[in-house]
Amino acid sequence: MTTTDAQRLHLLEAARRTWDEEAADTLLAALPPAADDLATTDDVRVASSELRREMAEFRTEMRTEMAEFRTEMRTEMAEFRAEMRTEMANFRAEIKAEIAELRNDMVDRFAQQDRHLADVQRFLLIAMVTMLISAVSLAFAAARFA
Repeated sequence: MTTTDAQRLHLLEAARRTWDEEAADTLLAALPPAADDLATTDDVRVASSELRREMAEFRTEMRTEMAEFRTEMRTEMAEFRAEMRTEMANFRAEIKAEIAELRNDMVDRFAQQDRHLADVQRFLLIAMVTMLISAVSLAFAAARFA
């Protein structure tokens, strides 16, 4: 049974005559709203169906966005890996060049050391031969003047 606004107003006035104004207002607030404001089973079904449709759309939208995000991340990671490989290859090439340069410097230094040692050996050999000749000459001179 639905109540009209006139019936609700009549009930409120009767309650105010019988009880105080606050109790009458509480009674009216506890009553359900007009029948036009109540949701029917069909209204709930329609709202539920619409909510399900919106949720399905949202899920589809989220799946699409997540797929796009994954694709974007894969692309960026592939680019990053390629960039890192290039950087590492360049770094390895630089290191190899540095090592080759150090190796050449070491070969040059060893060659300088070998030449220096050869010069020292020649000097010592000449010095020893000269000393030996001088010693023999002194021995002959001493033997001759003796």
